[in-house]
Amino acid sequence: MKPYFLLYNVVNVLGWSYVLIGTVQSLLTGKGGLWEDVGLVLTYTQSLAAMEILHAAFGLVRSPLFSTFVQVMSRLLIVWFYTVPAEACHTHWSLYVMVLSWCCIEVVRYSFYALQVYYDGKAQYIPFALFWLRYNLYMVLYPTGITGELLQMYVGLPHILSGSPFGFRLALMHFAIYLPFSPFVMKNMGRMGKRASKKRAAAINPPPPRPVVGVIWPETDQRTGRPKTTGTNRGIWEASFAAVDAALAAKVANERNWRFGYRKHVQNNVRLACESKANALKIARAGLAKAMSEFKYKHPDAAEAVPLQEAMDTFTEDKFDTYVVEGELPKKVKTLKVPYEGKSGAPYYNYKPNTLLEGDMLKKQLKKWAEYGTIEMSAAKAISDVVDNQDTWLDLSDKYFVLIGATSAMGPLEMLLEHGANIIAVDIDRKNTWETLITKARNSCGKMFIPVRQGELENLKGAEKSDEWYKNLAAVSGSNLLAATPEIRNWLVRIVPGEDLIIGNYTYLDGALHVQLSVAANAIIDSVCKTRGKASARGKRKKSTSIAFLCTPTDCHVIEKEAHDAMSENLVAAPLWQKLLSALYCGKGMVRNALKPIESRDKPGKHLHIVDGTVVAQGPNYSLAKRMQHWMAIVKRDEGHTVSTNIAPSTATISVVHAWTFAAAYGGMHHLKPMEVMYQETSNAVMGALLVHDVCNPDSFSNPLNKLNNPMELFKHGSFHGGIWRTGYALDSTSTVNVLAYLFGNYWFYISAGMGVFSSMMVWLVSGEVYGKDPTSGLVEMLMGGRQ
Repeated sequence: MKPYFLLYNVVNVLGWSYVLIGTVQSLLTGKGGLWEDVGLVLTYTQSLAAMEILHAAFGLVRSPLFSTFVQVMSRLLIVWFYTVPAEACHTHWSLYVMVLSWCCIEVVRYSFYALQVYYDGKAQYIPFALFWLRYNLYMVLYPTGITGELLQMYVGLPHILSGSPFGFRLALMHFAIYLPFSPFVMKNMGRMGKRASKKRAAAINPPPPRPVVGVIWPETDQRTGRPKTTGTNRGIWEASFAAVDAALAAKVANERNWRFGYRKHVQNNVRLACESKANALKIARAGLAKAMSEFKYKHPDAAEAVPLQEAMDTFTEDKFDTYVVEGELPKKVKTLKVPYEGKSGAPYYNYKPNTLLEGDMLKKQLKKWAEYGTIEMSAAKAISDVVDNQDTWLDLSDKYFVLIGATSAMGPLEMLLEHGANIIAVDIDRKNTWETLITKARNSCGKMFIPVRQGELENLKGAEKSDEWYKNLAAVSGSNLLAATPEIRNWLVRIVPGEDLIIGNYTYLDGALHVQLSVAANAIIDSVCKTRGKASARGKRKKSTSIAFLCTPTDCHVIEKEAHDAMSENLVAAPLWQKLLSALYCGKGMVRNALKPIESRDKPGKHLHIVDGTVVAQGPNYSLAKRMQHWMAIVKRDEGHTVSTNIAPSTATISVVHAWTFAAAYGGMHHLKPMEVMYQETSNAVMGALLVHDVCNPDSFSNPLNKLNNPMELFKHGSFHGGIWRTGYALDSTSTVNVLAYLFGNYWFYISAGMGVFSSMMVWLVSGEVYGKDPTSGLVEMLMGGRQ
């Protein structure tokens, strides 16, 4: 499209330059006749801007469609509705004001765009003078242009009034809308200028590049310095398929639109794994092996990056000392308390998690959730088991939890500390992060084992365990998961010798970094498991390593048959408005959630059921990061390790609902039975309870001694999915409906009033043609000095 856009902008520069020269000549000679000189070129050059609406509509440019439509249509209406047909407009001095303002703005704008296209969007190559004019001329020329436009509209009114009442009413509506939108256009231009200036400044004086160290993607874009993720992402999926089905692997390799086409391959991968235990394990091992060989590790002291697996085998030096922060609260809490104050089928934002549910009240709420479909019965039973055994299970003073990503909003840190657990914290080496972690540990009855840069403990200033000393400790604590992956493994291998470890990955970052974190955490988990061992038989206590993951419901999972059947039932029972929307979408919007079961080859006649809650907008990197955690979970369980991996509900964390679109989507979910959004406090408590159940209850399916027909069934037990497994419509097809339901549910008065006003204006506009003479014509005659 580059040649087209270059030509389009050059043609506009030439057209507006011609009009500008003609206008200046007309002013200098004083002979008048501006319209005769430039009117035709002005009309068609301005009309060419209609293409910009199409550019925005088809996504060829990033311009927002609504503001582009308003700006372009406003000018086209002025030209074709007022200036062209009204001869009075041709000779009025406002034509000069309007045309000069337009020309100066457009010559600069299209010149800027032409150079931007030529330089492939690199604003730093555009001359500063042109850049400055592009984003500053509007402060003078927008007000003058708007003034000229309004005067042209006023001068053209007699011509409009000589026609039909429809024309007059359209003009009146145009006047009414014009002024309110003018400040919006200027503010929007100001925001664009600030963003462009920051981007240009960063391009001219980029910050010094971060040293390339730690876990890195195999390929990097030489122009931007960012990782090229698509090839590696697709390659890992392809390798996992190739271990079982060459034809499906070829389909992955040939997928051209991986960014939006990856979802069907994720579903195919799960389906293939469900066919047999052998398939599931071959797929998982092949995918993990490919990731470990593809991702590289660059040691700070090494000249070249090496495959991550080689780095884990090579770098065995110690980098961290350990300091233990003792909790200052003496009493261990042995009661499970879940903060919750809500109601099934009601919006979460109408409630706050102010009520602490415990004992029979908590069990009663668990039953309500399970009966409504917000959670699975196995999750309700697991948490109820914790309540029944809380005197023994909730004394966690003999448990050692490694939390990779200890400060994660969805992690179990606070719940575990409350019950006296020993936390081995892994998180980024930032002072404020560790000040937060140390404070939480001190304000608990648990302990926290902290990685401290080697040799720094003896240099700390202040009295030990004073506030000042702890602040100085925070400054030298922490471990960058990506930069020090082998060193973190080395620290975990030798810490608390003789004790069992429960090592959980709770990390999350956007985009490519999420995959890097997942790969690094998997490398550590795999190595620690091999080094520290596993329990050999039920009831025998020996040094062992268990694993924990927190699964997302927005993924493809194996589910219970009851959940699959509930999808169909809820689809049939959906309210009429949802069925109408589904029909109007013609199958491209709201689609049924229930998928075709997969027959097991290991046990013919037995079927596995799946749900695909994938949200395509989250992207293929998010999906790969979570899938690699699934692969690690089933491989390690097959090797004999206890694996706790439960599905968490959609949670209104601060980082999620900060964006109004996500807040609105979450706010409308309750309309799709049995979905319910939880607050962070509720999710932390219930997911922590499920973790305790999995590591304390020998009958849990997390225990590898309890056999599964297929490794993929590990994820169907104990799911607190928030209703996504049982709702009638697939989650990815309901986001727009959720947003609209939220807006209409909360702002129905304003929306109804606006629609009423708009409808009344439309009726008023059209009725002029039906009933003849406009009833407001007397007022207009007075305003126009009696002219009609």
